[in-house]
Amino acid sequence: MVLARYLRDSRHPEPVPAAQDLAGIAALWKLRYNTPVGVGHPEQWLSV
Repeated sequence: MVLARYLRDSRHPEPVPAAQDLAGIAALWKLRYNTPVGVGHPEQWLSV
């Protein structure tokens, strides 16, 4: 499982946002985990 995550994440070299950057983390969630065509929105992630 760890190897699969490493291989998946190594394809995206941009850095992870800082822990205090909630808007950046929400944008990363939308891009990598929800996909651009997914129904979730960063605003929904921030409200949780």
